[in-house]
Amino acid sequence: MATSGSVDYTLNRNRIIASALRKLGALAQGETPTNEEYDEASENLNMMIKHWQTQGLKLWTRTEGVLIQAASQESYTLGPNSTDHATTVDDLVKTEIATAGVIGDLTIDVDSITGISTGDVIGIKTSSTDIHWTTVNGAPTGTTITITAPLDAAVAVDNEVYAYTSVIERPLKIMKARVRNSDDSETPIDVVVRDKYFNLTLKSSTGRVNTVYYDPQIDDGVLYVWPTADDVTDQIRFTFKRQIEDMDAAANNFDFPAEWFLTITYNLAVVLNAEYDNPLTNDFKQDAAAMLRDLMAYNTEGTLTFIPDFGA
Repeated sequence: MATSGSVDYTLNRNRIIASALRKLGALAQGETPTNEEYDEASENLNMMIKHWQTQGLKLWTRTEGVLIQAASQESYTLGPNSTDHATTVDDLVKTEIATAGVIGDLTIDVDSITGISTGDVIGIKTSSTDIHWTTVNGAPTGTTITITAPLDAAVAVDNEVYAYTSVIERPLKIMKARVRNSDDSETPIDVVVRDKYFNLTLKSSTGRVNTVYYDPQIDDGVLYVWPTADDVTDQIRFTFKRQIEDMDAAANNFDFPAEWFLTITYNLAVVLNAEYDNPLTNDFKQDAAAMLRDLMAYNTEGTLTFIPDFGA
């Protein structure tokens, strides 16, 4: 018999909830949960997933972000309410000016419009310390982009142009960072704890960033940099742990790999156990805990180092 050739098996929110209720004994085979049961279980499911974000490092949530700096700026907000310019590496488009522009221009000519769409945020480098930020006004054609706010300074041929669609969601944690210059060469920079950053000398010092500290806060995180940028073409690129997406609707698929579905189901049953008169056995609870431990270990990247024993 031939195999399926498929590896895209998935389950939506309500199927997991129904499965958890059956394992709990609160739902008979073939029965469908009531709307109230779905709502209550969904509430617990989302709280459980939010709690899991604090436990261990999940490889599939590791994402690459990029921050376009502003000259002499000491900190940047990262999140949906930010007015700073951070996005994911996959969302960022970089090109260059093909024809020099002057103050008042509402169009720019670039080397390539690939990946740039109407409504995108666009930044046009005018000098080593300034970027003109605006939005793309209409679909680009050929190599020409129409911008919403006219140029406020002249732009030279080969000046950098950046465009992106969405601002970054609030990172839970920044694990690694590096600075990338205009030649796309990257240098690692230190991600430090709060005390180490705030014990640094003059925060307004300028140069190439070599140290960052990230404070996740609640709505938007804050990224502190030192020293502050003296060249806005130096991007800060960073590896961050993103948030797991909420389960808002019945048909939502999980923002988890398929190997997590059984663990989610068992652990949701344990969480819901407190609200039903069908107590779970200790064996069931221990199985659920073991599944979670196994997957937390499985989804954590580690380094194995061999040290020779010269005394042997």
